[in-house]
Amino acid sequence: MDIRSYKNIIFDLGGVIIDIDPGKAVDAFAKHVYKTQSPDGRQLYNKIVNGTLLMDYEKGLIDDEQFRSALNDRLDTALTNEEFDRAFNALLLDYTRERLNLLKSLKENHKIYLLSNTCHIHFVHYNQLLRDKYGYEDLSELFDRMFLSFEMGMRKPDTRIFNKLIQETAIVPKESVFIDDSLQNVEAAQSVGLGGIHKPQEVDLTTIFK
Repeated sequence: MDIRSYKNIIFDLGGVIIDIDPGKAVDAFAKHVYKTQSPDGRQLYNKIVNGTLLMDYEKGLIDDEQFRSALNDRLDTALTNEEFDRAFNALLLDYTRERLNLLKSLKENHKIYLLSNTCHIHFVHYNQLLRDKYGYEDLSELFDRMFLSFEMGMRKPDTRIFNKLIQETAIVPKESVFIDDSLQNVEAAQSVGLGGIHKPQEVDLTTIFK
């Protein structure tokens, strides 16, 4: 089925609309953690990205201050909020004008939605980037509605988050498609009746609409 034939298109954010590289955040934190020893990138990656701490934060179970405090403790650092956020946001790279123009074009004839595993610190940063560099007030200008994990209390691939979106938008699943860089998330969307497209990070979003 041609992607443009779907009435409703649901987008992931990181790795789809904005480029990401979690390794950049690991490197940024490493400058504070490993001042007197060689960095252990895998160990640091596991402390920052893996486990329940980041997941809890992305589900809104803990707030910004609790997350900063817990990760500072885990890393044995005492970063200021500014230092912490700069390191944590390093994984967020950039949008492209072409992707943003694609969203604007699609919105003329489709309902388009954002469904993202994200957190408040990142939310502030990527909206600020969009405002400063591309002239949009925030991401809500580009979508009919946004569904953000930290506001919903759940995250992909939990099928409840897809069912919540379906319920609140009243979309027909078979008329809708979900695009994500995570195959696990795409399979979860398909399990509740949505179309699914896995877009690897190395494939630009614009190419799948050509």
